[in-house]
Amino acid sequence: GNNVSMVAGLQNSVSNIGGVVGPIVTGAIVGATGSFIPALVFSAALIGLAILNYLFLLGKVEPISFEPTPETHHSHDQRNADARA
Repeated sequence: GNNVSMVAGLQNSVSNIGGVVGPIVTGAIVGATGSFIPALVFSAALIGLAILNYLFLLGKVEPISFEPTPETHHSHDQRNADARA
């Protein structure tokens, strides 16, 4: 429940940093070199590092089963009751 939302929000926030920083860095590299090639090489190197991180740092990925607890089961029942009211 709440953990999934928190992780999704954190992942979305962190991934949006690239959308802000990427164009700034690309512009700086193109401005300094006069060419997009170094910027593309830099981008490819970052993607390569990301692939290596994914392959070697990430552990085994397994599905997570969420068993309802009395608290989550009750809150679900309460939301349904509130929606019906």
